[in-house]
Amino acid sequence: MKKQIKQKLFEGLPVIDAEESITLHVTPIDVKFANKKDPKSCAAAKAGQRELKRDVRVFISRTYVKEKDHWVRYKTPMSAQKEIVSFDRGASFEPGEYTIKPFSQSDRLGAYKPTDENHRNRKGNGIRKKLHYTGMIRERSKYDLSIKDKKGNK
Repeated sequence: MKKQIKQKLFEGLPVIDAEESITLHVTPIDVKFANKKDPKSCAAAKAGQRELKRDVRVFISRTYVKEKDHWVRYKTPMSAQKEIVSFDRGASFEPGEYTIKPFSQSDRLGAYKPTDENHRNRKGNGIRKKLHYTGMIRERSKYDLSIKDKKGNK
């Protein structure tokens, strides 16, 4: 029997994975009117709202673009992640072109991910590495299933 996939919600609306990339052009004006540690009004979100004429939320690892009745989920590129960390810690967000891509098949919503019971590290001893979490930046997306908080909660 196939496991039923629970619909993911973001701000009360369903979430689907993106199919195509989008490119955001962050301008100095976007940076000037952006707010630190705020996924809906950072420089990248401002650029997305200006160019796409839609609500945009940019988290450290996920970007959401609102359509009429759902959110489309993208993977925030590493180049933008570095700028977000810098910006949230008090420096500037470098204006430029940022291409936001869809997730790979293995990272899409509903993709099979082994649980701790049936997946061990390569040595087979079940010991997990401690993860490092970047501090002093905006909150992580509450709907990011692949990242646990510091207490080990999803």
